[in-house]
Amino acid sequence: MTTSFRPDSYGPYAFTLGSTEAEVAAERLGLRTALKGRLIARHAAPLAAFTLTILFASILALSGLIGRRSGEATILLAAAAFMVHRAGARWRIRRARLSSRERIANLQSAGPLIVAFDEDAVSLDGGELAVRVCYRDCEDAESAGGLIYVWPREGVPIVVPIRAVGDADDAERIVARLARRIRRSRRKHTPPT
Repeated sequence: MTTSFRPDSYGPYAFTLGSTEAEVAAERLGLRTALKGRLIARHAAPLAAFTLTILFASILALSGLIGRRSGEATILLAAAAFMVHRAGARWRIRRARLSSRERIANLQSAGPLIVAFDEDAVSLDGGELAVRVCYRDCEDAESAGGLIYVWPREGVPIVVPIRAVGDADDAERIVARLARRIRRSRRKHTPPT
């Protein structure tokens, strides 16, 4: 649904975000928010610590360096600590998903939306909503679940259904171009160290 075309831009694209698309976007936003920047520290490291604790307690108990009951108690405490940690992680993910549903619902309730990808920014207009995000303030662009996402460092992503831009090949070209623009923009605006 391109209404005009300039060589340095894609769009504008007009669409209305459907309920299924809004749900998919909210789930992705929630998961990304919950895991943001802490995947190893919050998820992989506790699993590794749990595995190593069980391994060492078992080896020490079987070799007789510690008593069998002490080994069993260590394993039970490690399992309990790991389960508490996992429950906390699930709670954080659930809370992030609920929050993201509200944020995407605001985007969906704006009605018909228009998105344009220019040389240095992406803009979203619709209803009372007007957002312009410079590529230097974005983390990434991706295509997943039938949607194109432009992820700003802060706030709600710009979401465009692939159906609005044509087909999957068009979406791939747009995402590749956006990713290059984001990388180039961030390199230009990163102060030297």
